[in-house]
Amino acid sequence: SNAVASLRSFLLALAVIDDIGAILIIALIYSTGVNFSWIAAGAIAIATIYTFKKLGATSTFVYVLLGVVLWYCMYKSGVHPTLAGVVLGLMTPNMIKENSKLRDGEDGQLSVIEWLEKLIHPWSSFVIIPLFAFANTGVVITNQSITDAINSPIAWGIFAGLVLGKPIGVLTAVILARKIRLGHYPQGAKNIDLLATGSAAGIGFTVAIFIANLAFDDAQTQDIAVLAVIVASVVSALLSIALFKLLSRK
Repeated sequence: SNAVASLRSFLLALAVIDDIGAILIIALIYSTGVNFSWIAAGAIAIATIYTFKKLGATSTFVYVLLGVVLWYCMYKSGVHPTLAGVVLGLMTPNMIKENSKLRDGEDGQLSVIEWLEKLIHPWSSFVIIPLFAFANTGVVITNQSITDAINSPIAWGIFAGLVLGKPIGVLTAVILARKIRLGHYPQGAKNIDLLATGSAAGIGFTVAIFIANLAFDDAQTQDIAVLAVIVASVVSALLSIALFKLLSRK
């Protein structure tokens, strides 16, 4: 139905915006010893990408090369290099991809963004994220680590932020956006639908663990934080499933 398609679109947009917001927080809060010369070099790289885009350049190689340059400038500047990904993502043109064997099943036209998504998705899903998980979630779950987490205000703060903060935050943001006429509700959605969708956003795996490892210096606190993220993600997923099941019955 249209209502289901509208909620799916909302969840997809929410997932993207949620991660971009988190990455911007990483860039602004967890950047250290900022070097303004390298930031200026990064700005030149962005201006160069914009110029090539305006001139109608379609060579993937050129943009990848400029993207690597931008990433390196961000890395050397002290501003977190993940910001380079956000900038490049926002600058990717929503234009038709020429000379591609792929076809879009919906409108028959394949955009550059859709082509990149098809190209990058297997690497992202089956290589990068598993490698990230393998490297960052090596938490030994013992009675002691569970006890430490239960007694840790950090763990409870993370748990509350993901399990309660995400659905409440999503609902509040949509209500405010509607009030100030910045946006409108997804078609046919009620507050309970938005809470269920917000609970799905509480599955804060990769970026949340990334922030946990940046925020805390000592390994023990990092382990507690990562364990809290994993538990909160599982609870958020179960809560979201339960709410959607309840809604589907109604």
